[in-house]
Amino acid sequence: MFSIDKLLVYSKPVYDNESKHQNQEKFEETPTWAAVVTVLGYAILTAFGWLRDFLRHIGLEEKKTAHDPNPKVCSI
Repeated sequence: MFSIDKLLVYSKPVYDNESKHQNQEKFEETPTWAAVVTVLGYAILTAFGWLRDFLRHIGLEEKKTAHDPNPKVCSI
C-alpha cells in the first residue's frame, strides 16, 4: 500500500524547478552598426515618404489613386 510519504512526494508542484530557472535566457548583444543601419534605413524611407507627399501636395507628382470617371452627385 501507499504511505503518506509517497503521496507527499507525488503531490509536489511540477513547476518547482522552473522557478529556479526563470530569466536564465541569454541573448547575444545587437551589434551597434546593425542598430545604426536599421535606424538610418527607417529615417531615409520616412524622408522619401514625406518628400513624395509634399510633391503630390504641390502638384509636381501625379496622384496615383483610383478615380471614378462617372461620380454620382447626390442632390436632395
